[in-house]
Amino acid sequence: MNLQVDSVGEVKVIRVKEERLVFQTLSAFTDNISRLIEEGSKNLVIDLSQVQYLDSASIGGLVDLYRQASDRTGSLKLFGLQERVERMVSLVGVHNLIDIYREEKSALDSFPAPPVN
Repeated sequence: MNLQVDSVGEVKVIRVKEERLVFQTLSAFTDNISRLIEEGSKNLVIDLSQVQYLDSASIGGLVDLYRQASDRTGSLKLFGLQERVERMVSLVGVHNLIDIYREEKSALDSFPAPPVN
């Protein structure tokens, strides 16, 4: 699984560098992101702009990651979904649970500003 993780302030941006997110790669995908959550990353944004197809197992994996982040008072959001991927996610109602944005900036701006000391 080819992922790139960038930090933008207190947000981790996970860029999926694969055309397909499917059952065969799901374990590596979720393990990497679960590790970030376990290490204390609370605000996560997943860039799916290169993903042209995802299967139902991967949709379930995204929901599980969302729950993991939420259980630790964090948040997981998605951006850059291609039309086919967005239809799949919407068809099963994930868009009612996970916030989806067209652009990275919008996703990043949706997080509250960190407190000023």
